[in-house]
Amino acid sequence: MNPERYSTVPSFWAASANPHPDLAHLTSDIDTDVAIVGGGYTGLTTAHYLQRSGIDCVVLEANDAGWGASGRNGGMAVLRYKSGWSNLAQQVGLDTAQHMFRMLHDAIDSLEATLGDYRWNGKVGFSLDFFPHFGEAEKGIYYGIGYSGRGVVLTHLVGKSLAAMLRGESVDAGPLSRSDFRPLPLQAMYPLGIRLYTAYYRWLDAREQAR
Repeated sequence: MNPERYSTVPSFWAASANPHPDLAHLTSDIDTDVAIVGGGYTGLTTAHYLQRSGIDCVVLEANDAGWGASGRNGGMAVLRYKSGWSNLAQQVGLDTAQHMFRMLHDAIDSLEATLGDYRWNGKVGFSLDFFPHFGEAEKGIYYGIGYSGRGVVLTHLVGKSLAAMLRGESVDAGPLSRSDFRPLPLQAMYPLGIRLYTAYYRWLDAREQAR
């Protein structure tokens, strides 16, 4: 592993955050009920609700907590999905759209309550339908992906829903909890595309500075 690749990225959040405790490194096998891979908003929210339920869990993160997109966003609590509400009703039906509307408002309430306990000071994941998706990939393996840059409310909603599923509860989140979504075409080319995109804008910056 190259440590420089995973070093903290300079940002307003990193510069203005309170000092955080040193987190333990995983140096040997441990026993836990739930292992959460990823210490962003979704992973930390899932751990928060599992811990409140008395379920033993551990968060595994290769970098600092919030190192990816969770620590490089505007902190927006957006009460909508990528599609507007009228388009969403046409897409999934009025009843499902209303259910998804209520889920977002419940999520903002629980997010506000969570901020009483914590102050949370990469890459943006997209899906073809611009919905986040979560569920059980196979027995005992759960996932949450594809927020499409819609702020912290959806990450909190998915984390809370995953915790409920891990407690054995049934969760109906309309298209968010269905597993029939399609992967992005040419997803394997994503790392190369990001490098080319970054190089292009660095070239534009250099050209602008040379004028």
